[in-house]
Amino acid sequence: MKEISDTTHDQYGQRANGVLLSLDKFDFVFGLKLCFLLFGATEQLSRTLQGKDMTLQGAITSANLAKNHYTRLPTEAESNIFYESCDSFSEIKSGEPVLPRYRRAPARLDDGAPPHRFECAQGYCRVRCYEACGKVKTR
Repeated sequence: MKEISDTTHDQYGQRANGVLLSLDKFDFVFGLKLCFLLFGATEQLSRTLQGKDMTLQGAITSANLAKNHYTRLPTEAESNIFYESCDSFSEIKSGEPVLPRYRRAPARLDDGAPPHRFECAQGYCRVRCYEACGKVKTR
């Protein structure tokens, strides 16, 4: 991408530059590490279940371990540890996490109550982590 961005100045060079800028943002690091955290347990479960020496009891035990992994994730202590790991990695690559831009709800969806605003990026990331864990647990 860097080479394409540096050598070509047409639409492909501009796209490559845009992709590179996106890769250097905290949101990308957070999303990538969250996917690794969520899908790492299912990947391990998949490999275990596909083993040729797998028994029914081993399969049940492996599935319960994966389920326990997802039950343990949405705790405040675990989310703080996860956020700190993302933050320390992003400081090396891309700098500080930022909150998304505030957007008003469309009038047809607005109920008149003031929308929730996060005070810090850590709270916003914690909610995103909880939502992702909740979606994985319900499947």
